[in-house]
Amino acid sequence: MTDQIKKHVIAILVDNEFGALARIVELFSARGYNIESLNVAPVSKDKKLSRITVTTYGTIKTVDLICKLLKRIVPVHTAAELTREHGYIERELALVKIIGNEE
Repeated sequence: MTDQIKKHVIAILVDNEFGALARIVELFSARGYNIESLNVAPVSKDKKLSRITVTTYGTIKTVDLICKLLKRIVPVHTAAELTREHGYIERELALVKIIGNEE
């Protein structure tokens, strides 16, 4: 079924420049798509490229459209849906600070 709404993870490789993230987020908001989670980090030694990982919910048709639209934005080099094309490992991390006395 292609019309079933599922979670999708999209990896986007962009130039690390001012406003790149804003353009990508604007694409989602202009089309009415929701971003469930978002992560951005530089991936090259010279810090000229960044990887943006977006988690969203939608149909396969919707996610294909999002990827095609992302590839048309100027600082974007690639956009790939990881859940279908490459496979991925999902994990959660919690940072906890515990304050206690000697007792």
